[in-house]
Amino acid sequence: MSSQRFCPTCGSPLTPGQRFCPNCGSTLEAGAGDPTARAGGSGQGYVPGPPEDATQLPVAPPPPPADSYSQPPNTFYPPQAAPVASMQQPGQQAVPSYAKPQKDSSRGVLGQIGCGVLAIILVVVLLCAGAGYFGYRLLSNAANNANATATAQNGAVPGSGSQNGSSPTAIATVTAQINQTVTYASVDTTIVSVQEASSFSDDTNTNASVTLRINIKEHNTSGSTAFLNYSTNYLLVLSDKSTVAVNNSQTDGVIDQAVQRNNWLDFPLTKSIPINQLTLQIGAPTEAQMSMSLTGNANLSAYQTKTITPNTTIQYNGMKWMLTQVTSSLSYKAAQAKTGMRFITLAFTIDNPSSNTVFTSSSDYMRLQLGSTTNSQTDDTLPVDLAPGTTGSTGTVTFEMPQSSGSLTLIMLAQPNASPPVTQQTAQFQI
Repeated sequence: MSSQRFCPTCGSPLTPGQRFCPNCGSTLEAGAGDPTARAGGSGQGYVPGPPEDATQLPVAPPPPPADSYSQPPNTFYPPQAAPVASMQQPGQQAVPSYAKPQKDSSRGVLGQIGCGVLAIILVVVLLCAGAGYFGYRLLSNAANNANATATAQNGAVPGSGSQNGSSPTAIATVTAQINQTVTYASVDTTIVSVQEASSFSDDTNTNASVTLRINIKEHNTSGSTAFLNYSTNYLLVLSDKSTVAVNNSQTDGVIDQAVQRNNWLDFPLTKSIPINQLTLQIGAPTEAQMSMSLTGNANLSAYQTKTITPNTTIQYNGMKWMLTQVTSSLSYKAAQAKTGMRFITLAFTIDNPSSNTVFTSSSDYMRLQLGSTTNSQTDDTLPVDLAPGTTGSTGTVTFEMPQSSGSLTLIMLAQPNASPPVTQQTAQFQI
């Protein structure tokens, strides 16, 4: 059995005939690693060969002396530590390390690091994008809320009366004198003046850019309480035919009989509009509506109360009826006429020269005709009965009739079953 040889550089076991160390790649001199040669040349003791038991792994020799390294002294590289002895089986031919394909360990590490860093960067970017989006939404909502709050406090409608989202510009107060009167639901309503301003100190309910205020005087001429719905029955009509409702008033719409008072109605606008381009519309959609242009010289003749004094005498049922007055109006007893209709009120003076008490019931025998329309009365104030010898008794009878023009005919129906029988009487007039 030949003696085991070892690499003089790293101490790895060698096989016969090897020219390079399979562990460190050092060039082997002839006879290098021979234990007998080493012992003879260095004066050291004999190094025993491998154990007889083939299954026992070879024991690594002690590291070579420092002066056996191939690197020159004073280099920047530290001395290499001796590797553990190879566990190569006897008889195998080891491939020299220089002949093996070298792995670029730095590339693998950098690749792994690069993938990890890329994944981390991607996650961070996604998180930042999400956080940025939600942050933007939060900031945007907060800004919008802040703007809305500031706008409301400043009495402005967002986006109106301004350019490029800037704050609305205050406008100087403009006043137009109107002094025109219409009667709605028996309330004489005089439009005194119209004002346009950014706001009014006594109106805390309006948050528009511009407020249009209509100053009015109201007088309930009827004997009934009037209930006026400002928010739905008083509309401001703009030049494009759109409408704006009242959003505040000095007082509510309840007016007791005979009450006179001052009032104002405020309308919110998104921008300043010339007053003479606006129209006030009064009345519900189911009522006889009235429109007044706010120019100060609107033609209101169609809405005015008209009165005539026929003084026509009618002999009926033993009594003398004098038709003293006829009134045409769009309202009666705090109520507005229906769409296309008007109230016709007939005033009478009645004498009873007979010796009998006469009972009056106008709904039974009195009719008013206009064209093809014949209606019975809606209300009357006639006395219930007239005692014998009564003179100068007064009362009224009211009918709701179409607004169309034409001759009106009062019909007092025949009463054939009365005792004595009563014949029909008529009277014509035009108003």
